[in-house]
Amino acid sequence: MSLLRLKPIRKCAALAAAVLLLDLTLLTNNSQSCSGGFGEPTVINSKETLLGMPSARFAQEIARIKKPATPFRYIASEDPLREGKLAKADTEDLASYLRAAGQPEQLITKLQEWPAAFRLNILDRLSKHLQQPNTPKPQGPIDGIDPSIPSEFSDYLNGWAAYQFGDQMEEARNYWKKVLDLPADQRQWRGVWAAYMTGRSYQSDPVKAIPWFIKTRELAAAGAHDTLGLAAASYGWQARAELDLKHFDAAIELYLTQHATGDPTAVPSLQLTCVAAVAAGDEALNTMARNENSRAVMTSFIVAMGGPWQEAPKPDRVATWLKAIEAANIANLDNADRLAWSAYEYGHYDLAARWVARADQNSGLTLWVASKLALRDGKIDEAMKLLAKAAELFPTVLGSTESDEDGYVRNINSVERVRGELGALLLARSKYVESLDLLTRNGYWIDAAYIAERVLTVDELKAYVDQTVPQPTTRPSPEDQSNSVRTLLARRLLRLGRWKDARPYFDDTEQKLLDQYIGAIRNGHDRALSATDRGNCFWQAALIARKNGMELLGTALEPDVGIFGGNTDRDYTTENRKKVSYAPLIPSPDERRRLERPPEQLSKRFHYRYVAADHAWAAAALLPDDSADLANVLNTAGGWLKAKDPQSADRFYKALVRRCPNTEIGKKAIAAHWFISTQ
Repeated sequence: MSLLRLKPIRKCAALAAAVLLLDLTLLTNNSQSCSGGFGEPTVINSKETLLGMPSARFAQEIARIKKPATPFRYIASEDPLREGKLAKADTEDLASYLRAAGQPEQLITKLQEWPAAFRLNILDRLSKHLQQPNTPKPQGPIDGIDPSIPSEFSDYLNGWAAYQFGDQMEEARNYWKKVLDLPADQRQWRGVWAAYMTGRSYQSDPVKAIPWFIKTRELAAAGAHDTLGLAAASYGWQARAELDLKHFDAAIELYLTQHATGDPTAVPSLQLTCVAAVAAGDEALNTMARNENSRAVMTSFIVAMGGPWQEAPKPDRVATWLKAIEAANIANLDNADRLAWSAYEYGHYDLAARWVARADQNSGLTLWVASKLALRDGKIDEAMKLLAKAAELFPTVLGSTESDEDGYVRNINSVERVRGELGALLLARSKYVESLDLLTRNGYWIDAAYIAERVLTVDELKAYVDQTVPQPTTRPSPEDQSNSVRTLLARRLLRLGRWKDARPYFDDTEQKLLDQYIGAIRNGHDRALSATDRGNCFWQAALIARKNGMELLGTALEPDVGIFGGNTDRDYTTENRKKVSYAPLIPSPDERRRLERPPEQLSKRFHYRYVAADHAWAAAALLPDDSADLANVLNTAGGWLKAKDPQSADRFYKALVRRCPNTEIGKKAIAAHWFISTQ
């Protein structure tokens, strides 16, 4: 018996791709998202997206910059507590020293715990002093260090103890000087530490601090032990001293070297350096513009709109920066494409054009900015050519984030964005298949679903899928966008009643559901079966349509919005598309005509519930009056509709009280004047 005989099936069919699209969206966005939610931006309706440029990721831009060479490496602590890290280093270093000196293990076991115990004692005394200021601070050599501990360790610890009390810095430095005055072979374990802490003790006097951080690295380079990676850390502290002196070029060079050691704190430090430099005045920017590394870092800061947790610089300061670089008259200027990006991003379009002219014409970024400028001048064909070439030339991800108006965020990379923009322009020129292909392959799922579901005919979509999206040999992963297009096609075909055509485009799980669904419907039409059996078959079809309707029949966009799992009733594309007024994106007359085609399903949200209800109505027509099965069917099916569409549910209630007044459900429904809960 043909499925086409059952009219409700003909009404329902687009949600198919939606659930798969939702799966894709959830997986893609959770792996890259800032919001942790689902959803992605659209490009086919947005003038702002088409004319805008994404901001860069500051950390990625810094990673591009060639770093100064350094032999030192950042050492991350396995212990998140600083004192735990120090105690571990104290214990291991002292034990290593004593073993190298040939001391017996019994003495090593005794002595190696002393430094950690000493530190805890000092911190306890400091805590008591802070709680009771009248408690005297320790002065001079502090009791608690075993006299058998070598002097470089004991003097270092006494200096550390004095340092903890804040107002004994000179005494601390004197102890560390005693360590540093030892012969080289007698300060191998604490010489680096003493020099580093001497620099730290001059935090309020950066001029005096700087030589000690240099000394720290000199000692480490000469072979002194550096258990904590203090040589690498000294770059950052020296950079901070230079920054306090407003020596921005020197600070940036040191922070870049710190970054080269692997220290993750260098990136936010570079951000803060740029913040300070922008606020320092024009002369600071003019000086930095003549320094290669400073130029690269400041430009990174600007194209990243300040980067995480920092405000973007004001447009007038960006203009000052760009003009300072122009005034520097630098030959063979690197990063001119990013300067064009900066100028465009902050609305300085004339400056952007000048930098585009100077930039590498084989840079995808240069061509991308040029395409934006062409669009602003109304040169749409030229913009499309530039975008097409830019998409071929992007070597790496620039990285950015985009969000739609509801605040859902996903990460976009440069080549995806460029191709998405090209896809939007192709759509407006009725290049539907080419646009669909670009949007699908580059993560613009909402836009792709709009074309696949609302613009192309089902046979046009089928031809595209057959030619472009092969049947997967294994179960596709949720990230596979081609799987979403195949499933969208399957659901469209099923909504049109073409279940045999639809079946190959579902995956194995949905095929099993489809077979059960179609089998139930066919058996419901089989007059060789009893009326009751046929009614029960239609009821099974109803249950499948209700429970698995999104997977088998749902629309990706309206009315079901399956691309978001049905979790919103907003129209994300179709109606918005009709309202577009920006010339390069305006739908063509042909696209508008296509949107006027009769819908393939009911226009009501969760339309498959109505399909399920129609199956239930067919079942009810075959079941005997006053039977428990009939009462259950009418009460349950009406319950599917009662909350959002009580008018449509009413026919089930009237049938229930008319045909099943003597059943338990019927009696309770009559008393309640509506459907009842049977849970």
